[in-house]
Amino acid sequence: MAFKNDKRLEKKMNVNIDNIYHQIFPTITTISRANEEQFYVEEISGLALLDKELGIDTIIRFENGSFLTLQEKCRRYNNLSFNDFTFEYYNDPYVKSVGEWFKLAAQLYFYGYTNQEETDICKYFILNIPEFRLFLLQYDTEKIKQKLEKNTKHGRANFLCISFNEIPKKCIMKSFTKKEKKLPQMADYSKIVKEMEV
Repeated sequence: MAFKNDKRLEKKMNVNIDNIYHQIFPTITTISRANEEQFYVEEISGLALLDKELGIDTIIRFENGSFLTLQEKCRRYNNLSFNDFTFEYYNDPYVKSVGEWFKLAAQLYFYGYTNQEETDICKYFILNIPEFRLFLLQYDTEKIKQKLEKNTKHGRANFLCISFNEIPKKCIMKSFTKKEKKLPQMADYSKIVKEMEV
């Protein structure tokens, strides 16, 4: 159920993510994604198979015939304060069902946070996966095991949490944070009342 909810959130954000891609890459011709229904048939194929086996759920094609492969993740606004990249290690540690750590082959990783209303992306990072993989070589198996977090809300997956502040700039192709509109401050009426009493 949690997987379905996450995929639904990502699907809801597709238009917003596409707008971001078009701003960054103006010569896009098509953006293709694995759709949710493809994951629940007996024999998955196409992009759903690429997503399952290689962590590629999106392909962007350009006017000159070239393309980029991406993995996408959207997290809800209540996770924004963590400001971290969660990298799934085992999908199920008990049976050693491998996660993104072992199979992610996408070239880029879009990692976004929704606004409170879940109508837009308020912050995002696009990771350059080859550079990120080279950075991660510093983590030996023992260090990984020490840093692994367990999913306590749903599922059995464990994951490595890496603060975006720790990730070198060369690993982040693009990042953006929308400035939040600040509400006008209320006047301090107690001060005004005291001044009137004098």
